[in-house]
Amino acid sequence: IMNRIVFFIPLFNPGHILVDQYKSILESGYSIVFYKNSKINESHFNELKLFKNCFFFGNETNDGISISLNNAFTNFKEYDFLFFLDQDTIFNICGFNNYFLNNINLLSKQSLIYFFNSVEIPFLITNSGSLFNLKKFDLTINEKYYVEFIDYWIYLKLLSKNNKVLKIPTNFIDHKSNQDDVKSFNGFKFKNYSQTRIKEIIMNGFSLIKEVIFEMKFYAFSYKLKVIKSLIFEISISIFNFLFHIFLISKTKVD
Repeated sequence: IMNRIVFFIPLFNPGHILVDQYKSILESGYSIVFYKNSKINESHFNELKLFKNCFFFGNETNDGISISLNNAFTNFKEYDFLFFLDQDTIFNICGFNNYFLNNINLLSKQSLIYFFNSVEIPFLITNSGSLFNLKKFDLTINEKYYVEFIDYWIYLKLLSKNNKVLKIPTNFIDHKSNQDDVKSFNGFKFKNYSQTRIKEIIMNGFSLIKEVIFEMKFYAFSYKLKVIKSLIFEISISIFNFLFHIFLISKTKVD
């Protein structure tokens, strides 16, 4: 069963490499694809390269997430599932293995399963923690989204096509720890967004809102309104984070 799943991990200027975590995944018999979206120090991966089920894709230029995911869907069709992990996501293979082996029949019926580790059920999903059933998932990712809002687009596109997406709470994945872009100021946590990222968030956010309004169909109009409200909130929070970061920089210079 292990050889039916490939883990997909895009790399972009990775700092701390979770070598032991990836080694445990490979030792359990699962395959890993590292997609190089930037130049990386390959010496950090020497121990992992010894495994036959460890693969490297990408030419060290930033293809973003949409292009790299589409490439993975095309090149790894021999697998039944593709599990997306961000490079900073903490993951316990033993916990996943137990869950997968005990629920294989349920998972095989879904096109996408999202694993999360919060008390509250997330309204939308993230890329990391998404288990794609390659036998049922038939979307080609819209590459105009590049990085931002791809996860939301995938989720909403599936729902608009009457596909059910399972959201499963679990303790074998940790999205919150090990976040390099989260900063703290007087107990207030905010994300350190660059001007380029903010521009993409705004453009992609409003592109997705446009798709939701004019192209996607949902079971109720009230749900469409809820999605639009949520997307506007996400855009607003990102802009606030960016402005707060600029404020802190200017304040530091003045001090």
